[in-house]
Amino acid sequence: MHSIFDSIRRALALVCAVVIAGALAACGGSGDEVLVREAATTLMETFKGAESGSIDDLVDDGTAEMLESYGLDKTEFFSHIFKNIDYEITGVTVDGDKAEVAMTVSNVSLEAALNSAAEKFNEFAATQEALELFSADGEQSLFTKLFEFFYEVIDSGELSPVTTETVLHCTKVDGVWDAPLEENADFMSALYGGSQLENLV
Repeated sequence: MHSIFDSIRRALALVCAVVIAGALAACGGSGDEVLVREAATTLMETFKGAESGSIDDLVDDGTAEMLESYGLDKTEFFSHIFKNIDYEITGVTVDGDKAEVAMTVSNVSLEAALNSAAEKFNEFAATQEALELFSADGEQSLFTKLFEFFYEVIDSGELSPVTTETVLHCTKVDGVWDAPLEENADFMSALYGGSQLENLV
């Protein structure tokens, strides 16, 4: 089971990195404060629009294949991850080649959703149905079942969104604003309802 969670962690980190880079690099032609605010808004709206496939073009082939290897459709996966996300940008500060975007982000806890799904899956794993499913379709079918439970948890509304005040740290390099992942661990945690990706095991 660890291998799939390792893959999911990588997928979430990679997509977050690509979407951040794409949103920030796409802006130009205005003052820095306006650029950064527009880029942050584009970034968050991309996450909010995941159900419509807004993230799909930003998911590289390797990440998409990794998800597909576990029977996960990328659009369905990310639309559930960000189904409950909401945000408010509360301020933008620019100081030379550094900028900070203060915002409030709400989303259900990815960690809590996966833990709840794992509990449901463990109960299912002790049933005759699980044995028959494994015998017929192998380990792949169990991974698929786990994420059916995960989607059910999110769709059920049993988890309340977690609201976090966070900051998106941006750096301008060669005239282009970027948001280095190593400087934005707290922002990534806020995206996933306060979850730490390293805890998804």
